[in-house]
This record gives sequence, C-alpha cells and structure tokens, in this order.
Amino acid sequence: MANRETVRGAARLGLVGSILVLTMVLAPIGGVLLLIAMRRLSRGFGDGLIWRYALYSLLVGVAGIAALIPISILMAMYVGVNPLYPSPNSITYNVAYAILVVVFYPFVVGSNYFWRKALMELAVVSRVEGFNAAARWVWYSALVGVVPVVAAVLAWVAYYHAWRGFGVLMGV
Repeated sequence: MANRETVRGAARLGLVGSILVLTMVLAPIGGVLLLIAMRRLSRGFGDGLIWRYALYSLLVGVAGIAALIPISILMAMYVGVNPLYPSPNSITYNVAYAILVVVFYPFVVGSNYFWRKALMELAVVSRVEGFNAAARWVWYSALVGVVPVVAAVLAWVAYYHAWRGFGVLMGV
C-alpha cells in the first residue's frame, strides 16, 4: 500500500525535476531532483527496484564520465585533437569521434537501460502509463545516442512524458 503523502511529495519533486530537465539549462539540478523523487517513490510504494535501477543508472553514467575524462585528455595530448571541439575538416576529427563513441556509447546505453527499467517499474506500481511512454522514449534516445542532436530530442520527449506521469501521480 502506497503512502499517499510520500508519493505526492515525491511526485512533486519529480515534476519539478522533469521540467528542469526539459529546460536543458538546469538539467543537472533536475536530474538530482529526479533521483531524490525516485528514492522517495521507491519508499512510498515499498518497491526497492525503482531506487535500485535509478541508482544503477547514475553509477553507470558516472563511470562513463570517469572513462571519458582520461580518454579526452590522452587524445588531446597524443593525437593533438581536442575531442570536445575538434576541427571537422581533419581526419583526426573522425578518429576522435569514433574513439569517443566506442568508449562512451556503451555507458550511455547502460545508464539509459537502467533508467528505463526504473521508469517501467514505477509505471507498474503506480499504474501510470506516462512512465511507460517515458521509458520507451528514454530507450529510443539511448539507441540513437551516436547522433547527439536526435538523442537529445528523443530524451526531451521522454522527460515530457515523465513530467505528465508525475503530474498524474500527484493526483493519487
């Protein structure tokens, strides 16, 4: 049995977090609020899988960033390319992009896989279909992650659905 006040408060945090992610400027703050919301929703619904999957998503994402930083530094030192701002007219640009994709893309897919699982679990326990839609769009975003602009648009759609799901959940 869900604790109504805990669920409503957590849904409010999730709603605000989703809106902040949608702005893309305050996305890191929104991500933190979403993690807090998932923790509280996990407790409110008595389902530890929601939090576990959200935490795994965070850990895989942090591991990806931890792998990206030294690879970027090594590329800048030894290849002479700044992988974040390479010259698109050089062959090393293509090499740098390929290396970044090979190193970072598995982490993107892994992180989004666990975030998708957290949203799917939340959809099951809350019976809010918006979270299933968000999970589906998060996964689509991960699969096209090698094309960052398309992935960002699909992620935006995912967080729009999450925002709507949290809005429904606030009315529980």
